[in-house]
Amino acid sequence: MLNVCATERMGRLLRERGVPHVVCWRTPVQDDTARELCELFYRTAVEDASGVTDYRRAFLAATDRMRVAACTGG
Repeated sequence: MLNVCATERMGRLLRERGVPHVVCWRTPVQDDTARELCELFYRTAVEDASGVTDYRRAFLAATDRMRVAACTGG
């Protein structure tokens, strides 16, 4: 996870080098927002029954929780 401002280019380079999953920011990001995404992402990134971590599901769950909190004032 590249959890600082404007890391999309680095994320793309990592993907080109074979890193299967990269989370990065296209724009500037507030520290609190980056910290929240990181906490929610890793809290959600648990292994499934086969022992594989579903990083896409973890990312979607984390961003969904952040959207809900933003819309409800939480």
